[in-house]
Amino acid sequence: MVQIEILTADQIPYYETQLAELLMDAVDSGASVGFLPPLALHEARDYWRGLRDALRGGNRRVLVALGSDGVIGSVQLGLATMPNARHRAEVMKLFVHRRARGGVLVAG
Repeated sequence: MVQIEILTADQIPYYETQLAELLMDAVDSGASVGFLPPLALHEARDYWRGLRDALRGGNRRVLVALGSDGVIGSVQLGLATMPNARHRAEVMKLFVHRRARGGVLVAG
C-alpha cells in the first residue's frame, strides 16, 4: 500500500537520503529535471535542503509517496500567489522511482 504525505520544511532532513536517492534515480534514468548524470549524493541532498526555504515561505508544497521500503515518489506543487488564483498550483518536479513505475512495486 502506498501512503501520500505532505512534507514540512522540518521533515525534509528525516527523508533527505531517500529523497536524494529518488532524485538520483530520476536523473540516472533520463529525467530532464535540471541535473546531468551522474548526480552525486551530496548534490542531490543539497537540492532537497535548498527547498526548505520555499516550503517555509508557503509558496511550495512537497508530497511524497511512501511504499513499504520508504520514498518511492515525490511531486512539488508551486502555489499561485495572485489573489485571484489561490486555488491554483503548478505541478513541478514529479519523480517516481524506477522500482515503482508501471503500477507494480518491485522490492528494492
